[in-house]
Amino acid sequence: MFLEILLFLIGIGLIFKGSDYFVDASVAIGERARLPRLVIGCTIVSIATTSPELTVSIISGVNRVPGLAVGNALGSVAANIGFILALAAIIKPFKLPQGKFQQRALIIIGLTLLLFLFTIDLNVPRWRGFILVIIGIIYLILDFRRGKKQYAAENNNLSGSTTSKFNSRRAIIFYFILGLAMVIGGSNLLVNAASNIAEVLGIPSLFVGLTIVAIGTSLPELATAIAAVRKNVFDLSVGNLIGANILNLTLVTGTAASISPLTLSRMNQLFTFPMVVAILSVFFFSARSNNEMTRKEGIILLACYICLITGSIILNAG
Repeated sequence: MFLEILLFLIGIGLIFKGSDYFVDASVAIGERARLPRLVIGCTIVSIATTSPELTVSIISGVNRVPGLAVGNALGSVAANIGFILALAAIIKPFKLPQGKFQQRALIIIGLTLLLFLFTIDLNVPRWRGFILVIIGIIYLILDFRRGKKQYAAENNNLSGSTTSKFNSRRAIIFYFILGLAMVIGGSNLLVNAASNIAEVLGIPSLFVGLTIVAIGTSLPELATAIAAVRKNVFDLSVGNLIGANILNLTLVTGTAASISPLTLSRMNQLFTFPMVVAILSVFFFSARSNNEMTRKEGIILLACYICLITGSIILNAG
């Protein structure tokens, strides 16, 4: 137990120090690549911060633990919005990118409903997994291209100067990789300890995926969100959470299904999907009204997330 506590503390330190390097380097990449921070968050940053979820899903596919892969993907989507973004809003309310955000939020809701249809028979065969992976790849390509055009249209009169604290491309790449490695390494320390404890206690794999592993593998997004809020680059944080959700529903779940067909229990399907859609809907409509996230809205989202966790505990206890 002492070793697990020590690993927990080391993981926390790595995560939050690494997130500072990671956010600063991500902002610098956006400036040099001439891409809006929202797009950088939705593509490059989300690919990087979603790697823990992808790793967990690949491992669960190889080890044939299908409930963990589905639970991890859905749990991460709920955690990103109902826990991480809600917590960021409670700490410091922030404005949302007008117009562009709503479109991406609708994409997440649509992909959640698509995944529900893909699991309507409680199975995700390999061919459906391949479709999800293709959708994720197409999204990344289109969003990247659209972002380049948007940046050129909005900044055509600006010079090539940047506000980055890094003076060279080599320094940007170094701190991006270092920060990401520290965040993911710290997250793995926490996830491994929590998963081992859950296994000893005999907690079901789907519940572990929805809660412990989902929150644990979402720690890179949490660290990035908090660091972005502190540095007043909210669009990077929102873009990261939106992009991570889209990749969780497509690349992460699709990769796991491509390795080994996934299954889901009917009870958890009928509870988990509606709750995730409810969290996303609350987020979408509350933000759409005033293009900002207030503390009150953050508290509402957090309450919805607590309901999801409480319900999953009751279902799996029964």
